[in-house]
Amino acid sequence: MKTYDDVTNNLAEYKAYLTESDLPLYYQVAYILENFLTSNMIEPGSRFLSEEEISSQLEVSRPTVNRAINILIKNDYLKRVRGKGTIVQKLKGVSLVLMSTLLSFGEMIDKIGLRDRTRLLDRYQQNSSASVSNALEIDPGDSVIHLKRLRFIDDKPLIVVDSYLPFSRFSKLLEINEDRFVTDLYSLMREYFNLEIVRAEREVMAARMSLMDAQLLQVELWEPCFRMKGVAYDSDGQAVENFDARLSGTNCLLKSSIERPPDYFSRKV
Repeated sequence: MKTYDDVTNNLAEYKAYLTESDLPLYYQVAYILENFLTSNMIEPGSRFLSEEEISSQLEVSRPTVNRAINILIKNDYLKRVRGKGTIVQKLKGVSLVLMSTLLSFGEMIDKIGLRDRTRLLDRYQQNSSASVSNALEIDPGDSVIHLKRLRFIDDKPLIVVDSYLPFSRFSKLLEINEDRFVTDLYSLMREYFNLEIVRAEREVMAARMSLMDAQLLQVELWEPCFRMKGVAYDSDGQAVENFDARLSGTNCLLKSSIERPPDYFSRKV
C-alpha cells in the first residue's frame, strides 16, 4: 500500500488521457482519479491530493475537479473530513457470485452478510414479446406478468430488474400486497405457489446505462453497467422467469468459482 507522499507527483502522467469527446470533462477526470486510486493502491485513511494539486497536474479548472471529486465521494472512494481534507476510503464494492449454487440475488446477499431489500416499482399484465415468449417457452403474444423492481444493498440502490412470468401460472402476483415484495421473488414463489427454483441460466454483458436506470441507481449516465439476462426453471424443468437485470458497475463486482470434479484427472488417464 502507498500513501499520499508516495504518489503526489504521479497524477500528471494521466493528463494525456483527457480528450475532446462527448464524455464531460469532469467525468473524464473522475475516471482518471478512480484509476489513479486503484492502480496505485493508496492506503485507506491516507490524505488524497487537494483540488488545487489535481487542477495543476491535470491542467483543468477547480470547478471541474470539484465535480469529479464529488463523484468519487458518492461512489465511496473518497470522503471529506473536517480538518483533514479529502481521505481515501476502503473500497466497499459488493461481490456477487455469478456461477454457484446460489440462484437468487437475495441468497447471494445473505451469504455475504449484507442487508437486502426490494422496492416494487411496477407490475402489470402484458402480451409477451418474441424474446420473452421464446425464453418462457410460451406462444408469442401470450399474457405475462411484468415486475419491475429496484434492489437495495445496505440501503444503496444496486440492481434494477425486469422479470417476466407466465400469467397463466402466476396471476396471483398481481393481487399480493405490495409490501410483500420487499423480500426475494423466489421466496414469494415458495410461499404463495409452493414452487422451488432449482436452475437458472445467466449471461452477462457490458451495457450502456439508460437514463431511467441511471436515475434509479443514483449514478451518472456514463457510469459502467453490467446487464444480466437469463431464465429460471422449476423442479419440473419448466421456465418460470425471464429476467433482465442492470447492475451498477461502479458498486459491484461479479465473481465466479469453478472447480473440477474429484475424478477429473483419473478420467483423463
